[in-house]
Amino acid sequence: MQINFNNNKNTHQYIAAKNSGIENSKTTNQTFTGKNPDIRLASDIMRAAKLDVPMFSPNYAHYFYKCTKPESKFQKQANKLCDMLRDRVNFGVRLLTTNSPKENLDSAKFYSLGHCYEKAMAVMAELFSKGYDKTSMTGVLYKINYTNKKTGKPVCKRSMQIDHVFVTSSMNNKNLEGMKKRIVIDPWLDFTGTVPEAMAKYKDFYKNILDAFDKTTDKHLRMMGKKPDKYNVEKKLEFSNAILKPSEILEIQNYLK
Repeated sequence: MQINFNNNKNTHQYIAAKNSGIENSKTTNQTFTGKNPDIRLASDIMRAAKLDVPMFSPNYAHYFYKCTKPESKFQKQANKLCDMLRDRVNFGVRLLTTNSPKENLDSAKFYSLGHCYEKAMAVMAELFSKGYDKTSMTGVLYKINYTNKKTGKPVCKRSMQIDHVFVTSSMNNKNLEGMKKRIVIDPWLDFTGTVPEAMAKYKDFYKNILDAFDKTTDKHLRMMGKKPDKYNVEKKLEFSNAILKPSEILEIQNYLK
């Protein structure tokens, strides 16, 4: 089963207009006229991928299933759909554990199921199919560094990989090739924007997780006999390329050919 990403006429019109320098409001999405052309284009491509590979989250589906329980006030409404969805989700999720991007995308398309990983792959395939090769699957790393206030020497370094992936791309713009300058495309959170905008969004979205990690780090320091407030602390989010084998990247690049 092959996904057809070439049905979106508006996206094709926008790309043609952008490449020819004739970009105007008739060929662009009016919602994004305040953003730069690369972000508008990335938004259109993300939406095209969502139309061609519609998915809902297995996590949300399982949450929905809980609504059928007697203690849930949504039981009556949820029961109407949930038995069918539960069987579909439980079967479909098993097929999302494969290591093959092609099989992952095929399963996501067939069952309309996908986590952030599958949604990111669909957007990557869409971008690759349109010639945007400077594209990668990216993750978020949270780092905490404690240093001695007098000497500046590190006392404690800890990092946590957040369980989330998305896409970054230069959109064939040479000025956006560095990781810190790329366009962030996150179909899971329905977001496109600059790296600073994305960082602010992730800090807010993952606030509880980051706060919990801060507390465990403080506890770790105290177990070492050190008081956290006696040291300089630096906390930051960083982007890191998700681990994809060259063969997996090639499979995504060739998926629509």
